Amino acid sequence: MTLKYHEDYRLALPVFKVGHIIKAGGGSKGGSGFWVITKVMEGRIKISETGAITKKKWVASSGDAYKQVSGNIDTQRIVHLHYMGCLQATASLMYWMKDPLFSPETDSTVDSTIAPDTNPVRLDKWSYDQSMFMAVSIAAGTQDFVIETVNYEVEEYKGAAAPTKYLEITSEGNAFFVEKGTKKPFTDEA
Repeated sequence: MTLKYHEDYRLALPVFKVGHIIKAGGGSKGGSGFWVITKVMEGRIKISETGAITKKKWVASSGDAYKQVSGNIDTQRIVHLHYMGCLQATASLMYWMKDPLFSPETDSTVDSTIAPDTNPVRLDKWSYDQSMFMAVSIAAGTQDFVIETVNYEVEEYKGAAAPTKYLEITSEGNAFFVEKGTKKPFTDEA
C-alpha cells in the first residue's frame, strides 16, 4: 500500500484530539448524545472483495475485517472514513447506506485508474451505528480497497451544561461544527 496521505489532499480532513466533543445519536439511557473523545486511532485497512456481489454491507456484524470501517456507539466507537483507493482495474460501485456514493443520479464506478491508492477518492463519511455503512457491488472479479480511517473511542459527556463547541454528526453520516450562539448550517436553529 502506497497511500501518500501526507501530501496535499489529506489536509482537507481533520483528525480530532482527545477531549474534543462529538454529538452523535442519542446517549445511553436517554442521555444527551454528547460524547468526549478518549482515544484516537488513525489507520488504513485493506478490504478484499471477490466474485459477483451486490450491495455487500461493510458492517461489523459482517466480520472482523469490517469493524474498522463501521462505528458502534453502543461500544463507544465512532468512525470517520477519510479516503479510499483501489488496487485492481475491476469496476466497483460504492454505496453510502442505500445510495450510490459518488452520484445519486448515476452509477459511478471506481477502480485503480479512477481511484488508485496513490491518489485516493475522498469519502468524508461518519459512522456511529450499523445503519451508517459503506456497501459495494462488483459484477465479477476481485477488488482490493484501501480505506483510510480514524477510529474514535468515546465516553458519554457528563458536564453539567451542554457543550458550547462540538462536532455534530447527522444520521446520514455527514458532520458539521456547532458553536453556541451561531446558527446550524441549513437551519434556523441556534
